[in-house]
Amino acid sequence: MATAWGGADPVEQVDGNDYELGTEFLVNSDITITHIRVWAGAGEVNVTSRRGRIWSTGGGQLGIAVLADDLPTGWSQYELDAPVERLAGQRFLVSYSTGGNYGALLDALAASNVDSGDAALSALGTASATNGNGVFNTTPGSFPTTSPGAHPFYGSDVTYTLGIGGNTAPRITQATVTATAATVTATIVAEDDETLVGATYRYDWGDGSAVTASSASSAMHTYTVSGTYGVLLSVTDDGGLSDFAAVGIDVAVPSAAITPLDIAGITATIETHAFASGRFEQVSGFEPKSAPGLGITAAVWFQSIEPAVSASGLAATTIRLTFNIRITTNMLAEPQDGIDPRIVNAVDALMAAYSGDFTFGAQVRNVDLMGQTGQPMRADAGYLTQDNRSYRAVVITLPLICNDVWEQHE
Repeated sequence: MATAWGGADPVEQVDGNDYELGTEFLVNSDITITHIRVWAGAGEVNVTSRRGRIWSTGGGQLGIAVLADDLPTGWSQYELDAPVERLAGQRFLVSYSTGGNYGALLDALAASNVDSGDAALSALGTASATNGNGVFNTTPGSFPTTSPGAHPFYGSDVTYTLGIGGNTAPRITQATVTATAATVTATIVAEDDETLVGATYRYDWGDGSAVTASSASSAMHTYTVSGTYGVLLSVTDDGGLSDFAAVGIDVAVPSAAITPLDIAGITATIETHAFASGRFEQVSGFEPKSAPGLGITAAVWFQSIEPAVSASGLAATTIRLTFNIRITTNMLAEPQDGIDPRIVNAVDALMAAYSGDFTFGAQVRNVDLMGQTGQPMRADAGYLTQDNRSYRAVVITLPLICNDVWEQHE
């Protein structure tokens, strides 16, 4: 059996009023709910004939559990009068009655959903829930629909099994992934309370490729690029229920040949693209020593080079090559309140291309947009004075990842 809540424990709140406190969940895989689970602090006030309830989002009562009048401190669970089956895509709300003081984890449901360990259930974020989340009613036993501004998780939870109608999900008992150079072997060992006849095994290699087998419990894959990959393994029974496991693996792809760094070609590609964009009066492939020309101009030059540690293999070093692209315009141009819009439009056009489908050639793997190996792509504004003239300037920092440039020796 599994529990829905995957976050931190609530914290006791001092409040002398009576409430029905609830949490709304989204069902991601078919489940059968068997118990209601609640969290209470040491100061929880006794409630005679306390109950917990499972509701539909429309307020229909689906199941009820008898809770202890005096809740123990921490988590405790109570069996439903009858199991409640919920299909993937459905929602439900679980609540319990309190007579003073209760557990709450403030802002736990403010925005994103909190998945359980097997992702069969999600505690909905406030924006996604029917009436916001968590919710309360000032009349114990009544359907809770009021959401406070603090988006709390009230410690109302469920225990469930995967599947309905007697079918339970398979379980991965062992998941191994081993690598020999660029070739990886993954093995799945699974069990099922019913049968694994008709089960399918899926191997998602983390590089955009995957394979599904109908009977074999192991598979092999050869990578083309060195790096660290997350291999997602899954087994699905003939009733459509699944279990998942993820394993990380470091892969070193032997380098067939070291390619000398084509700095001139990469610089020319950046320079040519900037000029072809039609945004600039002139574009140079070096850092100018004299004042720029009229209109909006651009200059491209190499800034730094270093190993891209997390992207390199064991046989060759992948590098991080950083360029500066300085865009300038006369800061006294009229109208002056149009200077920044013009220069930012030019910056936006280049950064949109670098972020999208712009290509530098086979040696450049990608632009390090999000800074996986260092500082991300960015643009910084300032001013430039050359030949006693003042210019508005924006410098784009463009980090490029180049594959297998330096050979490594033991």
